[in-house]
Amino acid sequence: MNSKIVLLCLLALIGAIGNWAKAAPLISNTLITGDDDGQLLQGWVRVNAVLFHAPCNLISHTEAILTGCGSGGLFRGSALLKGAAKTPVKVQFIDMRQGVVLEYFEMSLGNGNNPIPLPELNKNQNRVGLEVSYE
Repeated sequence: MNSKIVLLCLLALIGAIGNWAKAAPLISNTLITGDDDGQLLQGWVRVNAVLFHAPCNLISHTEAILTGCGSGGLFRGSALLKGAAKTPVKVQFIDMRQGVVLEYFEMSLGNGNNPIPLPELNKNQNRVGLEVSYE
């Protein structure tokens, strides 16, 4: 009987100490009003961003021109940095009859229009395909 009383007292003591040592909540319940911190949240944020270049459209009359590359004409009124990143591409002209590559070169496309130099063609090469691979 004596050991039961000691055990119950020990459990009660452990429960009391555990309840007394209970940690305060991690999240404060203090309400913050907008008037108190409104001045702290005002200011300017300067953002530097890189515009990712999108695939271009092709115009071909007397020469091949890839148009609308990068940001294209979307930011014409803005002063884009002249040192903006260019899109590296691999360009190849393919003879559509024989399926062989006539000319292959790499270049970097900037914003807007980019002329593509046309290859020298023989008389029998009247169907030529243009393939542009974006890296």
